[in-house]
Amino acid sequence: MCRRKWHPTWCKRWSHSEQQAAILDAELEIAQCLREKGLDVPDPTNENTLRDILPPYVLTGVISANDLRALVRECITENGYEVPEDLREEND
Repeated sequence: MCRRKWHPTWCKRWSHSEQQAAILDAELEIAQCLREKGLDVPDPTNENTLRDILPPYVLTGVISANDLRALVRECITENGYEVPEDLREEND
């Protein structure tokens, strides 16, 4: 089902604005999960996505890259989304 994918752009029948809204909805759920697990991240926006928000947490030593990847995978899975290939454990 297209609505439960991490990247709804895979669904060709959606309009651009529907794709953007679905991606933002997914990222908001992931951000909420990250906060519930102790990583104080702001809500993402269309202009400032999780891929923009999260790297500074590693660069400043708040969390290690491996721990962040594991936490993000956990939140993606818990929210019913498919983990993107580049975030899968075998690619760590």
